[in-house]
Amino acid sequence: MLFEVLTGGGHNNGGSGPRDAAFMQTQYEHDAMMEPVYWPDLLAQYRQALALPPGPVRSATLEYLKSEAESREARAPKYWYTGNTERPKHGQTSSWVGNIDYDPRARTANIQMGDKIYTYVGVTPERMGELLTSPSIGRMLNEAKVPHEKGQIIYHGI
Repeated sequence: MLFEVLTGGGHNNGGSGPRDAAFMQTQYEHDAMMEPVYWPDLLAQYRQALALPPGPVRSATLEYLKSEAESREARAPKYWYTGNTERPKHGQTSSWVGNIDYDPRARTANIQMGDKIYTYVGVTPERMGELLTSPSIGRMLNEAKVPHEKGQIIYHGI
């Protein structure tokens, strides 16, 4: 999933866009939001549908409420990884860090800095959210560098 980062001077380093869009839903949050009972207004309708006698009207109503809950989950600010997840864009700004391509399953982040792309491994979804909402993406990435004995810099989990 790609997190777009605006680069260059003159940007407000506070970022923009919904902050929750930088964080991944937990399995519990995802499962709960997929059900009509999670949404207060759908819960009342769900209870009414359950009171209907068994038949096509009850089945159709329950099916509609289930699809409505799934539709709402798809518009939730936090993302759920589906391989090509689309969520509200979370825009962040940095004077030198570019776009971040993150795979929560593999826990890798390919981060563009200048004309190079660096791969960070072992990046949890929580840490990615912290990175994207930090006051300075560059400072947080710089603190993740580890000097190697041969003078190289090893990039590890953020």
